[in-house]
Amino acid sequence: AGAGSIYVMTWGSGSCPNLPTSVSTGDAGEVVIRTVGAGDDVACSDDLAVTTSVVRLPTAASQAHVLLVQIDGTTTRVPAG
Repeated sequence: AGAGSIYVMTWGSGSCPNLPTSVSTGDAGEVVIRTVGAGDDVACSDDLAVTTSVVRLPTAASQAHVLLVQIDGTTTRVPAG
């Protein structure tokens, strides 16, 4: 996604996707991303679609060689650069 950014892909309703709402760092090389959907009081389509968002990384995390990216509790190792 370019220097200091990553793509985050979420699956869910095409009309009410989960979108990244907060980005923080834990230890060096660890990024924690939280997503939020539309909520229960909104009528969403009953389909399954992928939504891609670009997330800017905090400066400390973007300088690591390998990132541990945690999205809503699931952690993935991502090679930086």
